[in-house]
Amino acid sequence: MRILDQMCEKQDYKLTEEAKEYARAYFEIQSKQENFANAREVRNFLEHAISRQATRLVLNKITDKEGLSLLTLEDVQENS
Repeated sequence: MRILDQMCEKQDYKLTEEAKEYARAYFEIQSKQENFANAREVRNFLEHAISRQATRLVLNKITDKEGLSLLTLEDVQENS
């Protein structure tokens, strides 16, 4: 989670509490995999979340600064 927090801060993103809880549980499961690589997994997770966020922002016509920097549960869920 520290890696994710650092990457989000560097790119001016913030996660909702629900998104943080999901990410924590996701990485706990992923960390048990044999080929888990912390930074790579987190970077991929964040890139996918940002991509889903972009779609959500366009569909909902969100353009305010807070909305542009917020990653929600919908954005971070791997199956959405």
